[in-house]
Amino acid sequence: MPLNHVTLTPDAVDAAGRESLITALTEAALRAESVPDTPEARLRSILVVHDQTPGTVFWGGGASDARLRAVFVDFVCSAGVLDAARKDRFAAELQAAAEATTRLGDARPIFTSVIFHEVPEGDWGRQGAIQRLPEMARAAGFGHLQSIAAP
Repeated sequence: MPLNHVTLTPDAVDAAGRESLITALTEAALRAESVPDTPEARLRSILVVHDQTPGTVFWGGGASDARLRAVFVDFVCSAGVLDAARKDRFAAELQAAAEATTRLGDARPIFTSVIFHEVPEGDWGRQGAIQRLPEMARAAGFGHLQSIAAP
């Protein structure tokens, strides 16, 4: 049940690229957490997209709007859900999804970055209550964590 914040630099992707990127990142997040790709699971996989406006992104101390196409992801999940291999796979899938958004004739490279924020046990509240990892494993259907899932 990730909560991902995706920040796009100005003109990083066009409308079609944006839709394909959102779909690809949703699917990559579900795979990273070993959650079955069902309509219910998709409803629990949240992406919040932050579109930056021209003049708000700086690279090396100068405005970079014309030079930089970038996708930054803050991947928020419970501690214990992602291991190193799952993080590696998500980072690779993020890069592939971003590269797939390249428009015909746009030679600018695309830069991606992901930071994994693992929320310690007992520090994630949902729907007015603290959600423990065993409860989340059951509710989300984390395939690799079913041995600890709450009944």
